[in-house]
Amino acid sequence: MVKPHWDTEELVENWTLLPQELERVNKKVGANQIGFAILLKSFQLVARFPDSDAEIPDLIISYIASQLKIDPNLYSQYNWQGRSLKNHRAEIRQLFGFRTATLSDSEEMSNWLIENILPNEQRFEPLLQLIYQRFRELQIEPPTPQQVERLTRSAIHQHETKFCNQIFSQLTPTNIEQIDLLLTTEETNNIEKADSEKLQGKLKASDLAFAFTHLLGFQLMPRLKRIKTQKLYHPYTGHSDAYPNLQPILTRPINWDLIRQQYDQMVKYATALRLGTAETEAILKRFSKNPIIHPTYLALLELGRVIKTIFLCQYLEEEAVRREVNEGLNVVERWNGVNDFIFYGKGGEFASNRLETQELSVLSLHLLQICLVYVNTLMIQSVLAQKHWEQKLTATDLRAITPLIFSHVNPYGTFKLDMTERIARLTQLSVA
Repeated sequence: MVKPHWDTEELVENWTLLPQELERVNKKVGANQIGFAILLKSFQLVARFPDSDAEIPDLIISYIASQLKIDPNLYSQYNWQGRSLKNHRAEIRQLFGFRTATLSDSEEMSNWLIENILPNEQRFEPLLQLIYQRFRELQIEPPTPQQVERLTRSAIHQHETKFCNQIFSQLTPTNIEQIDLLLTTEETNNIEKADSEKLQGKLKASDLAFAFTHLLGFQLMPRLKRIKTQKLYHPYTGHSDAYPNLQPILTRPINWDLIRQQYDQMVKYATALRLGTAETEAILKRFSKNPIIHPTYLALLELGRVIKTIFLCQYLEEEAVRREVNEGLNVVERWNGVNDFIFYGKGGEFASNRLETQELSVLSLHLLQICLVYVNTLMIQSVLAQKHWEQKLTATDLRAITPLIFSHVNPYGTFKLDMTERIARLTQLSVA
């Protein structure tokens, strides 16, 4: 709350006790003198009290103590949990005409954010500053920083919910039906050039997804949570009795003529996606104008049903395929777990709506991911180089080793980075 560095001019302007303030402070005794003085000037400066003694830099403590002609070490004896602190804060609030915040104040602040601020500003840090400024204008001591953050997040959530409801209320039944047709895949976190492993688990086993991944040259291998609801398509007409044991899950034959007629168009769209000359959103928007009768859209769905039927047969018949699907998803889920571990601040949410700031956050996350995997790999290699592990680890054990581990890492605190030094003992056998 209080910045750590102050020059002489700033100290004089913001932390000098005026005669009437000195008179009030001198009525206190011992450590209460310097404690009360710091509370007084802090509240005068930012309209809120410090949360703990650690927030006040030593420079300010020394400057206040010199004005009171007392030892600065007395400040460490000030009780930040006792009755004196409560009385001092109440006295200072009364002096400046402030009062403590109530539940209704928080509700009014939330409504003020939703109605006046959030339509134009959604960045978290600027919102916090505006809230503290608003409390100061209303002469209300703000709640704790944790309560203010919860208030801000709640207001953002309410604003987003209200906005979405307003948009939804303006959609016609036709609009909603068209959107439902487009939402055949889950969110892919805006990954435009993801490979098959990144797509697993992110895409539903939809016909459209199977078609596009096939045309783009890789196989979609999703984990099917509700496999009992899936249907297989007949390869040809006139063979309805060809597979008697599969009759409960078989449906109509594939329309191969439609695929042949629209094959060139499908390849054209897939090529545009591969070369980056067209965005996925633009292609789906073209289909959404009238997706029920768009021939290329229908052909893509039909091709997707072909590829999906083949995959379902392989998935059910071959244990190796099922293992590959689950192992690939485990790797992705493990990777996402590492992301959550690294990007833990503010619940893993972006603190800004600015594209540049988000891009910097993602690039920093990727850099830390790479560093973590690289260091873990070196550590694992160092351990495996020890002779006594050669007899203990089986092929199965070695196959299960992964550098995506982080239980040995402490993400909190201050880390000093020296690019001229290597990590101590990293390549030595004592790492184990």
